[in-house]
Amino acid sequence: MSTYLKLPFKLWLADGSPKAYSGVIPSNVKYLHLPKLDLMERLACLTEQVETEFTIQLADDDFLIPASISKGIEFLDENLDFVSVQGKCFEFQQYFPESGIQYFEVGAYAKEYSLDNEYVKLRLNAHMSNYMHTFYSLQRSNVWKMFTQDLVPHMAKYSLFYQSKPAMLEFCQTL
Repeated sequence: MSTYLKLPFKLWLADGSPKAYSGVIPSNVKYLHLPKLDLMERLACLTEQVETEFTIQLADDDFLIPASISKGIEFLDENLDFVSVQGKCFEFQQYFPESGIQYFEVGAYAKEYSLDNEYVKLRLNAHMSNYMHTFYSLQRSNVWKMFTQDLVPHMAKYSLFYQSKPAMLEFCQTL
């Protein structure tokens, strides 16, 4: 929680642990204790409450650079045909103990990656030929709302599968 204390953003936190967090909750954080909901249900619950134009989904081990988020918002405000922006990642990697950190860029051609064909099938083909998940990107909130309203009800019977294989959840949201 201390990581988020100084961020200039409104945050929603969906806690699925059995015991509720009992520490101090910053004023910019809306805390929901939802132990009976699975991951997808918690995401859907949060998405229903989002009142902002943009959303970023974060795991508990993610960190943000506020200036980068502001640049992303500025870009999306100026480019209404884009639904998300995503920067570069640092990954703390157990397989590289000498350095401790691995730097990588998502997608083979991540810079200015856009899908702008008018035909859905062609956009999907282009996307899958250079697959890049957008789950953790800065997105327009309506993208998340469409995902949770249109797809989540159909994913419920597979909840054990996507909870044990989070990449499938990322894949579904990206589609």
